[in-house]
Amino acid sequence: MDLAEGEIGSLVPKLRFLLEDEYNLEGAVQRQLVFILDELQMIYSFLRAAEVRDEQVKIWERKVREFCYDMEDRIDIFLVNADASRPPERIGGKSSSSWLKRAMKKPIILGGKAHGDFAAAIEDMVMQLQELSERSLRYEYDHRFGRTADEIMAEQAARTSVDPRLPALYRNERELVGMDEARGELVKMLTQGDGDQRKLKIVRILGMGGVGKTTLAKAVYNSLEAEFDCSAFVSVSLNQDMKKVLRDIILELDDAEDYTRLSTMDDNRLIHKIQGFLKNNRFLIVIDDIWTTEVWKTIGSALVDSHCGSRVITTTRKYDVAVLVGMETYRLKSLSYDNSKKLFYRRIFGGEGNCPNNSQLDDACDKILKKCSGLPLAIITVASVFASKPLEEWSIAAFTYGSNRYVDNMRMVLSHSYYNLPSHLRNCVLHLSMFPENCWVEKDFLIWKWIAEGFVNGERGMSLFEIGERYFNELVNSSMIQIAEGHAIDGCRVHPVVFSLIRSISSEDYFSTVLGDDEHHYTLAGGGGSSNININIIARRIAMHRRNVEHRHIDTTTYNNMMSIGKVRSFSASLCFIEAMPQLSSFQVLRVLALEYCTGLRTSTHLRQIGNLVHLRYLGLVGAGVLHELPEETVGGLRLLQTLDLRETRIAKLPSSISKLGNLMCLCAGWIQAVPEGMVGSLISLEDLRIYGVTGGDFVKDLAAEVGRLQRLRVLEIGFEYMDIELENALVESLRKLDKIQHLEVNYIWYRRTVMLDDEQGGWVPPRCIRQLVFGGIFFVELPSWIHSERLPHLSHLNLTLDVVQDRHVKTLGSLPQLRSLVILLTDRNEEFVVVGADGGANFTQLRFFASNMPVKFETRLGLPPPMPNLEQVEFRVRSAPAAAEASSSWFSSLANLPSLAKATVVLGDPWTRTLESDEAVQTLRHEAGIVDANHRFKIKVTTIRENVKLTEEPFYHRFRFRNPHFKALELEMERMMSSRQEAGSSSAPR
Repeated sequence: MDLAEGEIGSLVPKLRFLLEDEYNLEGAVQRQLVFILDELQMIYSFLRAAEVRDEQVKIWERKVREFCYDMEDRIDIFLVNADASRPPERIGGKSSSSWLKRAMKKPIILGGKAHGDFAAAIEDMVMQLQELSERSLRYEYDHRFGRTADEIMAEQAARTSVDPRLPALYRNERELVGMDEARGELVKMLTQGDGDQRKLKIVRILGMGGVGKTTLAKAVYNSLEAEFDCSAFVSVSLNQDMKKVLRDIILELDDAEDYTRLSTMDDNRLIHKIQGFLKNNRFLIVIDDIWTTEVWKTIGSALVDSHCGSRVITTTRKYDVAVLVGMETYRLKSLSYDNSKKLFYRRIFGGEGNCPNNSQLDDACDKILKKCSGLPLAIITVASVFASKPLEEWSIAAFTYGSNRYVDNMRMVLSHSYYNLPSHLRNCVLHLSMFPENCWVEKDFLIWKWIAEGFVNGERGMSLFEIGERYFNELVNSSMIQIAEGHAIDGCRVHPVVFSLIRSISSEDYFSTVLGDDEHHYTLAGGGGSSNININIIARRIAMHRRNVEHRHIDTTTYNNMMSIGKVRSFSASLCFIEAMPQLSSFQVLRVLALEYCTGLRTSTHLRQIGNLVHLRYLGLVGAGVLHELPEETVGGLRLLQTLDLRETRIAKLPSSISKLGNLMCLCAGWIQAVPEGMVGSLISLEDLRIYGVTGGDFVKDLAAEVGRLQRLRVLEIGFEYMDIELENALVESLRKLDKIQHLEVNYIWYRRTVMLDDEQGGWVPPRCIRQLVFGGIFFVELPSWIHSERLPHLSHLNLTLDVVQDRHVKTLGSLPQLRSLVILLTDRNEEFVVVGADGGANFTQLRFFASNMPVKFETRLGLPPPMPNLEQVEFRVRSAPAAAEASSSWFSSLANLPSLAKATVVLGDPWTRTLESDEAVQTLRHEAGIVDANHRFKIKVTTIRENVKLTEEPFYHRFRFRNPHFKALELEMERMMSSRQEAGSSSAPR
């Protein structure tokens, strides 16, 4: 499937609705729309059938995609001219395209010019489509009557190398680096464990492409093969010929079988033959590189359990396959930096001891390994590329953009994950190429951008965000993106090597134009890594990163020469000088405008231009610290706006014209001193509301009460400068009405002991759908009675401050089935240790992150499961080094009982007074941590309250939201705000 198919799928529903409803369109225009609809459906069918595509067809596909973009823009312009205010995206469970149908229920009388312009535009589009259709007939003729598909495939095969996974099957074990621990753990999973060892055990290896799954499986297979009666190692990959896979299994198990006779058997006979052979044998079988659940269901039906102690290993890069396949999962991780370096030097020099002592070599190696980011396939590839090159020619650009058999093989392996995705997910993946490399991307706002771009297709009974969240999870499950999990799964990264791949595909498919931090860092449509700019290319999406005043002349010239600037749909800029950007008024159909931490933004000029971008669905002005107001006229005319993101600005008053935005689904603001009465309550389409600070005025209680009118609200994050009993009552009354809330975060700048939130009888009880609960600056006497597994079966993230924690509270928390992140703080330091896991209960089976300021010991006993078996990160937060030293010996030693722990952190300092420990005390504790480090697989980091950037448990104004660590400028702004606050002695929060 190609990107053009996704664009056709987005356009067809709009055309159908235009034809179904009365819109006073002339008969000729209606007939032309019918023609366009029919032709697009024909083209769609052709694209789906044309599995083998030569370069001519690919060029034609790009033209089809451009046609769909233009056609959709013409329809949107027509609707805007008709002043058809777009209703909410979802009413009564209708699909995302139902807004168009509802907008046209009432005939809208347009002037003759509007109808004439639309008729002329449609006539022009018909002529373009006729030409495209004629080309498709020619291409179809070529495929049917010219060269056959087999001939084209044979030609491609002649240029294609052998299966790039084959070297992993025949690699000498002396060449393996960093696999010893993984091999040992996998062997242990196969040979040990609870239960009857005679039963068939299936272990799945899960990991992204190129991480070494095949290599690990082969190494384990070689080490255990002799212990079994028969064995087989079969690779599936994207081969859907199940007969061949089943035949390969039989031939591996019994090399005396006649291949010719097997070729005459159907699937059922082959499965029956495998079952008969395995019935009384103890077997070891590896099924490598499974892509679909259907494939495994067929293979799995042949693997009988004769209680002989048989074992099966499977490898996959897809989570849904892994869940279906095995009983236990081994998630293979990337290599550490040290092992990456060993592998790199071994491939080039035969080992670290043979490499020359050269600082230039070390610098080049460091850059290369950071780019490879622990991916063995990438390390081996780049080592193979550079092995025959002199040191002065080593450049990561040659690895990223070069073309030779090593790089081509690597891209082939990695690209399987991309090309195996459906077309709607491919758009979402390519959209990630617009972000800076190795950037942490916020999940929620990424999904809102996908929605604004039109990548998310509506489905009955689900909101657009819910569908977009499903898309996100599918990309995680396919290993295309890596979740950034700590306090919450609220973001993702793209592996640098995968990022280079999607940047390359984005360039080849003319998806986006990216300008980096110097004039040589262009990734332009059709330009690869070159700085040569093709001004004839139609730029639909533009992204800029770190473009300052020095680039103003370069960029201005570039944009002036691009005749297609008016067709840009999405423009994103981060850490850029506003004058280095194109004039905002030059965008005619812009849907997404995201300006993050950009300087030079002027209210009088730029906000007026933004107010004229009537097609905007997404407006983000994050980090515009100079922005003190948002004029009424700026947002009043943006009737299609779905997301308004004003985080980390100094806007103190929200304009009343926001109430006109009937489609607004996400509203975020910083420190607010005034909200017009009734404004929030009027935004009935709102699903996501985040106001990080509310101060002063009687409007605060009204605001809290209005929140209760937002019946679709899923996310509520709100902070208050003060909270009395009346405000808490108003807030609790609103929370009772929000039965769809999934993410609730309430912060209070001055600590307060809650009354209503802790009272199950007369207070608030969360709905069963709640996933995240965060209370900052709000104290509970003890764990609320409504926190238990039956009431909160989906709770995954919890942040609470309590007066006391007892053993029964620990057991209750440990029984929450989906809890992945837990932050528990005590108002006063508890002198007694809280013991986790001593009795084998309260195991916190899903917990990945745990933080607390109470002394905790993790204990395990023989015959009982370990405590927190999947915990990866733990933080111990303490106000003084002496207090930490007192608890460190017991706490440090007990960390060894956490089997999955990768990182432990001790945070020193008083979060309220910002008191810091002496360097000597900190260094002493770091020395003790280092001793523990040397004896265990995990690392212990000792840091101070000022060094630590994740102060999620502190009072609201200390909760510096490092939404993207890539943007270092935010650190300076944060420090400046804190310094000015301390000097002034003010209690106000940073805006």
